[in-house]
Amino acid sequence: MVVNPDLQLHLRVDPLTPRPLLAVLIGLHRTNEPVRLFLGDPGSGRSWCSGHDLHAGWHFPGRRLVQVSALGYPDVLTTANIVRVQRLSDGRDLYGHEHFHVPPIKIVPPTYPKHSFQVQIDNRIRAWCDSRQRCQLWIDYMAGKRIELADLLQ
Repeated sequence: MVVNPDLQLHLRVDPLTPRPLLAVLIGLHRTNEPVRLFLGDPGSGRSWCSGHDLHAGWHFPGRRLVQVSALGYPDVLTTANIVRVQRLSDGRDLYGHEHFHVPPIKIVPPTYPKHSFQVQIDNRIRAWCDSRQRCQLWIDYMAGKRIELADLLQ
């Protein structure tokens, strides 16, 4: 398989990566199953409300996983920062940090008149929405309660 180097996601295999997570990543390397990686604090299991959907082309060049990214630009992640792995086909968790949790998330009034609502995490604005419902869809996506973001992009 030829992988475009401009569209790769590099996962550096950190020696602190938990063995169960490493086993899942190796299994995914074999199956090419589409998954979502949730990133967070490896000590506490707290989600950073950041993740990557990986769709196809897993392979191991040396000590890193490489995948064609849906993001459109190269990205580098450390495997120790993966706190949850969710299968995209059915939403099933393949791996979860024993203390995985999402930080408190609030929908707040906008600071800019262009938007109707904002999503706030740790006193930082993380998303802007034109309705409370769209903000809730974003929150549910970040928490792994929904697999698709398509409703937000319409």
